[in-house]
Amino acid sequence: KIKLIKNGILQVGYGKNKKKSINEIDNVYAYYYFIFPNIMLNFYKWGISINIIEPIRKDKTRIKFLSYPIEGMSQPSNYAGIETIEKEDQKIVSNVQKGIRSNFYDRGRYSVQFEKGLHHFHRLISRYLN
Repeated sequence: KIKLIKNGILQVGYGKNKKKSINEIDNVYAYYYFIFPNIMLNFYKWGISINIIEPIRKDKTRIKFLSYPIEGMSQPSNYAGIETIEKEDQKIVSNVQKGIRSNFYDRGRYSVQFEKGLHHFHRLISRYLN
């Protein structure tokens, strides 16, 4: 689920919990808060991770990733480790950037189903720049 907030986005990620529950929160894997312009706070049952996105120049960005498990807690073993997921995400972003620079890329409309958060982010940037 994606919820647009005044200066950011909240995304709720659900796990593949097979347990039937009337309480939706039992099946939440994480809450992902994006705070404009460049902070991501990711809350898990086992702790928190923080991403700080630093633009270096128009075609280069540095991502600082920090992970803080709650004392005595650990990541679930049935999921890939958070560091692995972070590297996979960064590779996806890098590949998208390569595709956007391609001569074959032609901008299009946002997907209402999949890009609501991205559209909101671009509106925040536009409001900030104007």
